[in-house]
Amino acid sequence: MGRRHLIVAAALVAALTSAIPAGAAIVWSELSRGTGTGSVGAPVGYVAYSRGQAASFAARIPGAKARVWTVNFQKTTIVAVLGEFGCADPRISVASITQQSSSLLVVLKKYPLAKGRTECSALFPTYRLLEIGRSALHRPLPTHVSVRLVSA
Repeated sequence: MGRRHLIVAAALVAALTSAIPAGAAIVWSELSRGTGTGSVGAPVGYVAYSRGQAASFAARIPGAKARVWTVNFQKTTIVAVLGEFGCADPRISVASITQQSSSLLVVLKKYPLAKGRTECSALFPTYRLLEIGRSALHRPLPTHVSVRLVSA
């Protein structure tokens, strides 16, 4: 490959990288969700680009190691969100994920309880494992996840 080809290739990479606007919504899919372990307090998030990085949250999520093992980390990034939502967890959904420089912002939306319905008031940790295509992220790759809970 000649020098001219490298220059053209570098220009194409730069153009494609800058074509992704900062703060644009990121497409994601849910790998799994359920009950976590330990105490969480305010919602927290983790990002992992490898199985080793996933170990930072896998110990608090039953079955996460097995689920993370199936992920192709060359093409995929995993985001874990943990919070003490307890019985209200079914009413909470991921509204959006955006990248802001080297950070991801996960917005969770809590929907009101339907009229005439009741739910327990127990608080216990729950989680969501989210999968994001690596190509959806721009450089610098996010190293931090902020989680915001809003009312619907």
